[in-house]
Amino acid sequence: MHVAVYSEHFHKNPSGPRLSAIQISKALLRLGARVTVLNLSRHNGLEPVDGIGDVVHAKHSWKVLPVRYGRHRFCARQLHALHRRDPVDCVLAMGTWVGAGAALFKRKCGVPFVLNPRSRIAHKPGNWKYDHDVAVVKACGAFVGISETEVQGWCQATGVPRDGRFSAVHNGFDPTVLDGDTEALPGVPTDQPVILCMAMLRKSKGQHRLMQALDTMDDLPWFCVMAGGGRDHEQAWVKERFASMKLKHRVLLPGTVTGARWRWLYHHASIFCLAPVYPEAFGNAFVEAQAAGLPVVTSNRGGQTEVVGPESAILVPRGDDMTPALAAALRKLLGDAELRKRMGDAGRERAKLFTWDNAGRGYQRAIEYAITHAGESHG
Repeated sequence: MHVAVYSEHFHKNPSGPRLSAIQISKALLRLGARVTVLNLSRHNGLEPVDGIGDVVHAKHSWKVLPVRYGRHRFCARQLHALHRRDPVDCVLAMGTWVGAGAALFKRKCGVPFVLNPRSRIAHKPGNWKYDHDVAVVKACGAFVGISETEVQGWCQATGVPRDGRFSAVHNGFDPTVLDGDTEALPGVPTDQPVILCMAMLRKSKGQHRLMQALDTMDDLPWFCVMAGGGRDHEQAWVKERFASMKLKHRVLLPGTVTGARWRWLYHHASIFCLAPVYPEAFGNAFVEAQAAGLPVVTSNRGGQTEVVGPESAILVPRGDDMTPALAAALRKLLGDAELRKRMGDAGRERAKLFTWDNAGRGYQRAIEYAITHAGESHG
């Protein structure tokens, strides 16, 4: 069976979509499939990736047609080109734009596709992008959400009834990424508890809520690292809130951290706190934090509630009570080293549930479902 894994964001490195495309492809290869990875990219070319071969990068260059009319046709053309060289049995579309391309490819060649939108639905009825998303969901042979929360959200938002096409498949985690050399991050003290927040800097991730909570905690010893990059305007919004903090001298915003310093942060931190103010689709960082033995503080709605457990995390309500609840949870953990250890040990055990082999088997079932039911219509 030849599976074309088509991603929209593989070129973003580091990123969750890139990691997922690589690891899911490797898992499908271990299960006996042949896999070709394509990417809707900012450039053309081949990128060799250990374990999966050359990733095909194709830049959308149809400038005569607006994105609305041209991008999915461009994606379909890339699939046609691959199909002519090496017939494809199923497409795994990671994103709704490549999903629309896979839908057009399906109409012309009969090849089914599995849609993994990679995030919550972001558009509302009345917007053409919403109509685009609904059409892709109806056309797919199977739909994989990276959490039950995501699957339910898409069905509710699009009005597409949930049937056998829909499944939730959690991302996996490779615990060996926490092994290896470490390097201390300059500016982070080693004589007091460190609160770690690892996520893109953006309003939806809730760093501003954490800042508000920390600003009420000047009576306790702590230091906070909010690591992460993101789009310039989104980072600027977070940094504006940071500039107004009374205790900003106790918070470090180092940008994106990778490699030895990334490992050092997870090993050196005492608490992991990330409280999104919107429903997170999954949250890879929560698995990472638990695997590193960190107790977690997060919000009580979203895919992250499927990642953490009651023994490994404190959940706080989203809404007006979020800031004082975050402060209370952090105070509780900062004041009880034994509680932090118990929760961290429970998190290590829970993190073992999230493997890429499990994820691969979930995607394999979705692919087989799409192929078996290829002739069915979904409105």
